[in-house]
Amino acid sequence: MKYWVLLVDYKNSEVSSEIPYLFHRAGAVVDVYCSNKSWLKKNKYWAVWHDSHDESPEKFASQLEALVTVGDYDRVILTDESALHIMNNEIKDEVLATKILPVTNLNNRIMLGSKSGLSILCQTYGIQTPQFVIYADDLNLNATFEKIGFPLLLKIDFSGGGRGVFLCNTAVEAQEKIASLSETQKNNLLIQAYIPGETIGVEAIFDAGELRGYVCSKVVHTSGSAFAVSVEREYFVCPELESIIQAAGNALTIHGLASMTYLQHAETKEFYLVEADLRANAWFRLAEFAGMDFSEALRNCFVQKKELLRPTATGIFICIFSRHIMWSLRNFKVIEISKWIFNVGGRWRFIPWYDKKLLYANIRGIVRACAFLMRASLLKVRSSRSGAPMSTE
Repeated sequence: MKYWVLLVDYKNSEVSSEIPYLFHRAGAVVDVYCSNKSWLKKNKYWAVWHDSHDESPEKFASQLEALVTVGDYDRVILTDESALHIMNNEIKDEVLATKILPVTNLNNRIMLGSKSGLSILCQTYGIQTPQFVIYADDLNLNATFEKIGFPLLLKIDFSGGGRGVFLCNTAVEAQEKIASLSETQKNNLLIQAYIPGETIGVEAIFDAGELRGYVCSKVVHTSGSAFAVSVEREYFVCPELESIIQAAGNALTIHGLASMTYLQHAETKEFYLVEADLRANAWFRLAEFAGMDFSEALRNCFVQKKELLRPTATGIFICIFSRHIMWSLRNFKVIEISKWIFNVGGRWRFIPWYDKKLLYANIRGIVRACAFLMRASLLKVRSSRSGAPMSTE
């Protein structure tokens, strides 16, 4: 029996590039709704492309609603943060909302793409999360800072990839940062207690709130700051977190794939939920190298097989091929680049050999990045020799 899935991308995110293969392996026929530039198209595992034409958010949403109304899709998967945000704002019809949004209780849609929304729901359902206050113009900042303590985090509500998260160690630093933000950025700004300890990433799949598979990892390298997207992770088994993940998914009525972030307090060892991005990304496909096959978990969901798949491997280091190489090149990480050249730790297995179309797209991106870096280096050398400023053309 075939299952039909529609994958949706608005911002042409590269993390969506391996998602069609993930669903293909689960036995699904994959259609994609995106622009011609989307990474969803840069692979061979989709059947029908529905062009979004780089439309405005309103037109993007209305076209998707029409597709879902006409098409008989078993699942609709939003693969980037912008698509989640747009559809959450635009869908008014509850029947369509339950087909498109990754929560079964529509009261929980306030968490989609919203850091403050997740914190509110955690508080409502008794899910352990750091103490927080949501900014308002009339908020007494001194009283808030005294309540939360330092260090603390300021988080712009709708932001991703580590952008819009600021660590503040003093009241003066926090006040100056808030003052520097625009009115839009201050809207629902989350002021959150900082939890000292270890960050644990969780990729999980839920079927109407029921946990069907998960894997845990620690971030080894990010693309920038400590809050930026990860380029390398170490996978490990964490059975004490399983019941906590299950309880959170059940309370939040998550339906589909979720990337969750927990902080484990250094002293108390308690787990705090700080992020829950209900969308697919490349780590779901790569988790197979840590003993967790999300394609099998998806297949189980399609056939209503109520089985929980658990990770089996620990101490496994995994990289996202193109993202890790780009990071290594930008930061002149010679040792990291050499690990790819000489297949240290079996890194070549993370290259998408299974799809030549996707592989060539990755290579083209890496070559362009190399050319840009070489040009920038030459301009810098010429500028230093001549004493003239670098060209910005």
